[in-house]
Amino acid sequence: MAVVEEKKVGVWDKLAAVDRRWIYLISFLMIGGPLLFPLNLPIGVSPETAAIFRYIEQMPKGSIIALSMDFGSPLSENYPQARSVFAHALKIGMKVIIMGMWGQGATTTSVIMIDEMKAYAQKLGITAITEALGKYGERYVHLGLIPQSGTGVMQMAQVGVYPLLFPKDNYGNALETLPFNKAGKPITQFKASDIDLLVCFAAGTPGIEVYREYWWATGICKNLAIGAVGVSVAGYYPQMDAKIIIGIIPSTKGALEYDQLAGLVGGSGQSFATMDSQSLQHVFIIILLVVGNAGTIVATRRKRAT
Repeated sequence: MAVVEEKKVGVWDKLAAVDRRWIYLISFLMIGGPLLFPLNLPIGVSPETAAIFRYIEQMPKGSIIALSMDFGSPLSENYPQARSVFAHALKIGMKVIIMGMWGQGATTTSVIMIDEMKAYAQKLGITAITEALGKYGERYVHLGLIPQSGTGVMQMAQVGVYPLLFPKDNYGNALETLPFNKAGKPITQFKASDIDLLVCFAAGTPGIEVYREYWWATGICKNLAIGAVGVSVAGYYPQMDAKIIIGIIPSTKGALEYDQLAGLVGGSGQSFATMDSQSLQHVFIIILLVVGNAGTIVATRRKRAT
């Protein structure tokens, strides 16, 4: 009677045969676990984020910072970035203009951000932000959507915000009734040149390139910064090197970096738990890539050997 030799199953064969549902389960635990039980893993602060923070810190009190909300949903990567800069600016006594070239970001999403900041500032007892948010039309103004994007941005540079672009703010208030001013100059007389810093939170086009073309290139407003989505960050480094933009807030990690610098962790809606989830999931993906590639190399060598 012939004896059938049992085929030896190696570790790579076992790994190749793992049910993919186990991978999904581990991924779920890697993402969900830290949200329930934060690890508070430390993260460094990138020099691109620090550059924006330092620039705002050294601006004179009462300077005008415009936030261009050029993204859509509050679920966007840009949302926590805008929230962080908005909170920091109010905390240290700056005046803020909120506007944008994307309909949802410049209108409803911005309102959500303002309402959310009120709740966080009260919860954490950040009196400076709470007081500033209680002075609508004095410490900050929400202009809303810039009509016709590029054309509107150009008109802000040449003519000003009033009366054709923004006869009323996003809430329907007549602009001339708002006390918002710069050294006594009312907002109805504002042009792009009155903005001391513009931070564009860009998910795509139109975005920073519009301000670069109509404001920076013409010398009207030379101080631009950007909050970028993850896939776009690398493309903005040449602009920072060329001194076109003063800094970059990269994705949601950049928002938490900014919160750390401004002493706002948790105060603007960000927490280390969100980054814990990302970090663990990224580590797991790297492990899968290493194991998968190693398995492929082993399998290829086996075939060549037979």
